[in-house]
Amino acid sequence: VPDITTTYDASLRLRQALYAGGAIAGLRTETRHERDAVSASRDQTLAELRLTARLAYWDAVRTRAGLDAARAQEARAQRLLGDTRSLLDAGMAVRADVLAAEERVASARVAVIRAESAVADAESRLVSLLHLDPGSRLELADTLAHALPSAPADSATLDAEALHGRPELAATAAQLAALRAREELARAEARPSLGITADWDYAR
Repeated sequence: VPDITTTYDASLRLRQALYAGGAIAGLRTETRHERDAVSASRDQTLAELRLTARLAYWDAVRTRAGLDAARAQEARAQRLLGDTRSLLDAGMAVRADVLAAEERVASARVAVIRAESAVADAESRLVSLLHLDPGSRLELADTLAHALPSAPADSATLDAEALHGRPELAATAAQLAALRAREELARAEARPSLGITADWDYAR
Protein backbone atom coordinates (compact mmCIF):
# COMPACT_ATOMS: atom_id res chain seq x y z
CA VAL A 1 0.00 0.00 0.00
CA PRO A 2 1.60 3.29 -1.03
CA ASP A 3 2.00 6.14 1.41
CA ILE A 4 -0.92 8.61 1.39
CA THR A 5 0.38 12.00 2.52
CA THR A 6 -1.97 14.74 3.70
CA THR A 7 -0.68 18.22 2.90
CA TYR A 8 -1.83 21.62 4.07
CA ASP A 9 -1.01 24.91 2.41
CA ALA A 10 -1.89 28.48 3.37
CA SER A 11 -0.86 31.71 1.68
CA LEU A 12 -1.36 35.36 2.50
CA ARG A 13 -0.25 38.32 0.40
CA LEU A 14 -0.34 41.96 1.40
CA ARG A 15 0.36 44.78 -1.04
CA GLN A 16 0.53 48.44 -0.08
CA ALA A 17 1.21 51.32 -2.47
CA LEU A 18 3.53 53.91 -0.98
CA TYR A 19 3.76 56.35 -3.86
CA ALA A 20 1.78 56.25 -7.11
CA GLY A 21 2.94 59.44 -8.79
CA GLY A 22 0.12 61.48 -7.26
CA ALA A 23 -2.65 59.10 -8.38
CA ILE A 24 -3.87 58.37 -4.85
CA ALA A 25 -4.14 62.01 -3.82
CA GLY A 26 -5.63 62.90 -7.21
CA LEU A 27 -8.30 60.22 -6.87
CA ARG A 28 -9.21 61.41 -3.39
CA THR A 29 -9.36 65.02 -4.53
CA GLU A 30 -11.50 64.14 -7.53
CA THR A 31 -13.92 62.16 -5.38
CA ARG A 32 -14.19 64.98 -2.85
CA HIS A 33 -14.92 67.58 -5.53
CA GLU A 34 -17.44 65.33 -7.26
CA ARG A 35 -19.20 64.92 -3.91
CA ASP A 36 -19.29 68.70 -3.52
CA ALA A 37 -20.69 69.05 -7.05
CA VAL A 38 -23.45 66.55 -6.34
CA SER A 39 -24.31 68.35 -3.10
CA ALA A 40 -24.44 71.71 -4.90
CA SER A 41 -26.62 70.21 -7.64
CA ARG A 42 -28.98 68.92 -4.97
CA ASP A 43 -29.14 72.40 -3.42
CA GLN A 44 -29.87 73.83 -6.86
CA THR A 45 -32.74 71.38 -7.39
CA LEU A 46 -34.21 72.25 -3.99
CA ALA A 47 -33.88 75.98 -4.71
CA GLU A 48 -35.62 75.59 -8.06
CA LEU A 49 -38.38 73.58 -6.41
CA ARG A 50 -38.87 76.24 -3.73
CA LEU A 51 -38.95 78.97 -6.39
CA THR A 52 -41.48 77.02 -8.46
CA ALA A 53 -43.67 76.54 -5.39
CA ARG A 54 -43.51 80.25 -4.54
CA LEU A 55 -44.40 81.22 -8.10
CA ALA A 56 -47.28 78.75 -8.05
CA TYR A 57 -48.49 80.17 -4.73
CA TRP A 58 -48.52 83.74 -5.98
CA ASP A 59 -50.11 82.63 -9.23
CA ALA A 60 -52.92 81.13 -7.15
CA VAL A 61 -53.23 84.43 -5.26
CA ARG A 62 -53.30 86.35 -8.54
CA THR A 63 -55.93 84.12 -10.13
CA ARG A 64 -58.17 84.40 -7.06
CA ALA A 65 -57.89 88.19 -7.21
CA GLY A 66 -58.72 88.00 -10.91
CA LEU A 67 -61.78 85.90 -10.11
CA ASP A 68 -62.97 88.48 -7.59
CA ALA A 69 -62.51 91.22 -10.17
CA ALA A 70 -64.39 89.21 -12.82
CA ARG A 71 -67.29 88.58 -10.45
CA ALA A 72 -67.41 92.28 -9.60
CA GLN A 73 -67.55 93.10 -13.31
CA GLU A 74 -70.37 90.60 -13.77
CA ALA A 75 -72.34 92.15 -10.90
CA ARG A 76 -71.79 95.60 -12.39
CA ALA A 77 -72.96 94.39 -15.80
CA GLN A 78 -76.09 92.92 -14.17
CA ARG A 79 -76.86 96.25 -12.49
CA LEU A 80 -76.35 98.11 -15.76
CA LEU A 81 -78.68 95.68 -17.50
CA GLY A 82 -81.35 96.30 -14.87
CA ASP A 83 -80.93 100.06 -15.21
CA THR A 84 -81.13 99.83 -19.02
CA ARG A 85 -84.34 97.80 -18.85
CA SER A 86 -85.80 100.36 -16.48
CA LEU A 87 -84.87 103.13 -18.92
CA LEU A 88 -86.46 101.14 -21.73
CA ASP A 89 -89.69 100.83 -19.77
CA ALA A 90 -89.58 104.56 -19.13
CA GLY A 91 -89.05 105.29 -22.82
CA MET A 92 -85.56 106.69 -22.33
CA ALA A 93 -83.70 103.85 -24.05
CA VAL A 94 -84.07 101.69 -27.12
CA ARG A 95 -83.97 97.94 -27.60
CA ALA A 96 -80.39 98.13 -28.90
CA ASP A 97 -79.25 99.49 -25.55
CA VAL A 98 -80.76 96.49 -23.79
CA LEU A 99 -79.11 94.10 -26.22
CA ALA A 100 -75.77 95.80 -25.66
CA ALA A 101 -76.21 95.50 -21.89
CA GLU A 102 -77.08 91.81 -22.24
CA GLU A 103 -73.96 91.32 -24.35
CA ARG A 104 -71.87 92.89 -21.58
CA VAL A 105 -73.45 90.53 -19.06
CA ALA A 106 -72.68 87.51 -21.26
CA SER A 107 -69.08 88.65 -21.76
CA ALA A 108 -68.67 89.19 -18.03
CA ARG A 109 -70.03 85.70 -17.37
CA VAL A 110 -67.52 84.19 -19.81
CA ALA A 111 -64.74 86.09 -18.04
CA VAL A 112 -65.90 84.65 -14.70
CA ILE A 113 -65.86 81.10 -16.11
CA ARG A 114 -62.35 81.61 -17.46
CA ALA A 115 -61.20 83.05 -14.13
CA GLU A 116 -62.68 80.08 -12.26
CA SER A 117 -60.83 77.70 -14.59
CA ALA A 118 -57.58 79.61 -14.04
CA VAL A 119 -58.04 79.41 -10.26
CA ALA A 120 -58.66 75.66 -10.44
CA ASP A 121 -55.55 75.13 -12.58
CA ALA A 122 -53.32 77.30 -10.35
CA GLU A 123 -54.50 75.62 -7.17
CA SER A 124 -54.06 72.15 -8.70
CA ARG A 125 -50.43 72.97 -9.58
CA LEU A 126 -49.81 74.28 -6.07
CA VAL A 127 -51.38 71.20 -4.46
CA SER A 128 -49.21 68.97 -6.65
CA LEU A 129 -46.03 70.86 -5.75
CA LEU A 130 -46.83 70.70 -2.05
CA HIS A 131 -47.59 66.95 -2.25
CA LEU A 132 -51.06 67.42 -0.78
CA ASP A 133 -54.12 65.30 -1.37
CA PRO A 134 -55.87 66.17 -4.67
CA GLY A 135 -59.05 67.12 -2.81
CA SER A 136 -57.33 69.51 -0.40
CA ARG A 137 -58.70 73.02 -0.15
CA LEU A 138 -56.13 75.79 0.07
CA GLU A 139 -56.50 78.75 2.39
CA LEU A 140 -54.19 81.43 1.00
CA ALA A 141 -52.99 83.82 3.68
CA ASP A 142 -51.79 86.57 1.36
CA THR A 143 -53.62 88.95 -0.92
CA LEU A 144 -52.55 91.47 -3.52
CA ALA A 145 -53.94 94.32 -1.42
CA HIS A 146 -51.03 94.46 1.04
CA ALA A 147 -48.70 97.42 1.17
CA LEU A 148 -45.72 97.39 -1.15
CA PRO A 149 -42.41 96.17 0.37
CA SER A 150 -39.57 98.54 1.07
CA ALA A 151 -37.15 99.46 -1.67
CA PRO A 152 -34.45 96.83 -2.29
CA ALA A 153 -30.72 97.41 -2.01
CA ASP A 154 -28.64 98.70 -4.89
CA SER A 155 -28.00 96.44 -7.86
CA ALA A 156 -24.33 95.85 -7.01
CA THR A 157 -25.24 94.46 -3.58
CA LEU A 158 -28.00 92.32 -5.04
CA ASP A 159 -25.66 90.97 -7.73
CA ALA A 160 -23.05 90.05 -5.12
CA GLU A 161 -25.64 88.28 -2.96
CA ALA A 162 -27.04 86.41 -5.95
CA LEU A 163 -23.63 85.25 -7.16
CA HIS A 164 -22.62 84.18 -3.66
CA GLY A 165 -25.74 82.12 -3.09
CA ARG A 166 -26.17 80.39 -6.46
CA PRO A 167 -25.63 76.64 -6.08
CA GLU A 168 -25.15 76.07 -9.81
CA LEU A 169 -22.00 78.21 -9.70
CA ALA A 170 -20.72 76.15 -6.77
CA ALA A 171 -21.51 72.94 -8.67
CA THR A 172 -19.66 74.20 -11.75
CA ALA A 173 -16.63 75.20 -9.67
CA ALA A 174 -16.56 71.77 -8.01
CA GLN A 175 -16.83 70.04 -11.38
CA LEU A 176 -13.91 72.09 -12.71
CA ALA A 177 -11.84 71.18 -9.66
CA ALA A 178 -12.71 67.51 -10.17
CA LEU A 179 -11.59 67.75 -13.81
CA ARG A 180 -8.28 69.26 -12.73
CA ALA A 181 -7.82 66.43 -10.24
CA ARG A 182 -8.64 63.93 -13.00
CA GLU A 183 -5.99 65.55 -15.17
CA GLU A 184 -3.47 65.10 -12.37
CA LEU A 185 -4.63 61.51 -12.03
CA ALA A 186 -3.98 60.90 -15.74
CA ARG A 187 -0.49 62.39 -15.48
CA ALA A 188 0.34 60.06 -12.60
CA GLU A 189 0.46 57.12 -15.03
CA ALA A 190 3.67 58.51 -16.53
CA ARG A 191 5.43 58.82 -13.16
CA PRO A 192 7.22 56.08 -11.25
CA SER A 193 5.41 54.36 -8.44
CA LEU A 194 6.62 52.75 -5.23
CA GLY A 195 4.99 49.99 -3.24
CA ILE A 196 5.66 47.18 -0.81
CA THR A 197 4.55 43.57 -1.02
CA ALA A 198 4.71 41.02 1.82
CA ASP A 199 4.13 37.29 1.40
CA TRP A 200 3.52 34.74 4.10
CA ASP A 201 3.26 31.04 3.30
CA TYR A 202 2.65 28.12 5.61
CA ALA A 203 2.91 24.58 4.37
CA ARG A 204 2.81 21.31 6.29
